[in-house]
Amino acid sequence: MREQLIYALNIIPVKVCITNIASGRYVSQFGIEDGYVFDTPIIDFMVKHGANNYPIINEDQMMKFNLVDYYELKNIKTLALKLCTFLVGMFASVNIRLVEYQLEFGRISKVEISFY
Repeated sequence: MREQLIYALNIIPVKVCITNIASGRYVSQFGIEDGYVFDTPIIDFMVKHGANNYPIINEDQMMKFNLVDYYELKNIKTLALKLCTFLVGMFASVNIRLVEYQLEFGRISKVEISFY
């Protein structure tokens, strides 16, 4: 039997993009070879602003604009990298390479961060 526990979240208006293998903008904007495997995943943050407009935002800006505090940012990065390790291994077990994925996070309470 499958069960789900559902909470109402206060959404953090930032998308977290984790990239393991160069593609898309890394190829076009930075000239990195398509398919280049990064030593460690790259974490990009994009502020959710308008319809399909996700400008890149850095960690300092997120904290200065009060989107997240230091501890929330640390937890978001830790969760994103732990999930990356799990997903890369899971997909590798069936011969699939995980190029990139995106996460969105929200607050259940003031001190707890969750992803959806």
